[in-house]
Amino acid sequence: MENKNEIMLNENQYRLLMCCRIAKALDKGEIYLDATGPRMFWRLEKDERTINVFHSISEMECYLEHLLESRNRSNRPKYGIMDSSIKRRTNIIYERHESRMTGKPMLFQSQINK
Repeated sequence: MENKNEIMLNENQYRLLMCCRIAKALDKGEIYLDATGPRMFWRLEKDERTINVFHSISEMECYLEHLLESRNRSNRPKYGIMDSSIKRRTNIIYERHESRMTGKPMLFQSQINK
């Protein structure tokens, strides 16, 4: 049985992986951990230029999800070329938005039966 630290590590690894996939899908660059200063932070970098700096995974995840949601709303991305995990995250964002607007509970399709 896993202890709490291992579970949290697995969750943070998944969150970081999703952030990297979203950044790549949106062509925003790569994510790097910068530990050169007194505080560690995450850098979103493209063409050797820092685009944004995040001090937590939650902050980075929120920023990238907002970009994904905005991109989805504005010009409907080509789902055929998008990673399946990014499509799933887009569906979750859409369901969360619908739940907030209508007051209905969030419902998700099972991936087991697909």
